[in-house]
Order: sequence, then C-alpha cells, then structure tokens
Amino acid sequence: MKQLSLTDIASVYESVDLECKAAQGRDGSEELPLSFWETYSAMANSEGGEVYPGIEETPPGHFGVKGITNPGKVKKALWDILHSRSKISRNILGESNVQDVLVDGLQVIRVTIPRARHQDRPVHLG
Repeated sequence: MKQLSLTDIASVYESVDLECKAAQGRDGSEELPLSFWETYSAMANSEGGEVYPGIEETPPGHFGVKGITNPGKVKKALWDILHSRSKISRNILGESNVQDVLVDGLQVIRVTIPRARHQDRPVHLG
C-alpha cells in the first residue's frame, strides 16, 4: 500500500484537478457522498483528476485526514454503482484507478479519474 502525507496531497492540489471527500456518511457509517458522482462526471468530461475519499478539505488548500476504517465497503459501493448505470452513464475506471493509500498513517482511497474517450462522452448522472 502506497504511503503519502498531507504535504504530498497539497502538492497534487497545485498540479492537477483534485477533490477531497470526507466520505463519513450521514451517520458516520463511511460512504461516498452524492457529490462524488458530480465530481466523477465533471472530471471524466474534462481533463480527469483525483478524488480522495477519507480526506476533508476545509478551507480550500487545507486538508485533514479523516480516514476510512472499512475501505472495502466504500469501494464495493463505488463499483456497484459504476456497474449498474443507475447513477452514472458510463464506467471509465479500471481496478488500477482505485487504490488504498495511507495518508499520515490513516487509510484513505485514491480514485484516479481519467479523461473519458471522445466516444464515451458525455459522462452524465442518471
């Protein structure tokens, strides 16, 4: 498992499209927020980027690691939605795009969203 620090995340923030999602769920049960799918769509239709469920960004450019204690649950939900097409029109991710990483000793997930191929665009919700 790759290890990063918040400094590494901050340097990514300065060079590519980056979103951080606390992914703590409404009741603390760790889940992808609905806004993840808006981000996925926007990144797929533009130049791509990285999303870090388990890291919170407040205010912009300042990060706090929340961590995810059950990344398997969060990743299963991600793959289930990507494969069902009920939420998003196209799955452009492969296994290598979703990785467990340690950031300052806490486990988070890195989702690398590539730019969708011309024939796969637009990637949209619903």
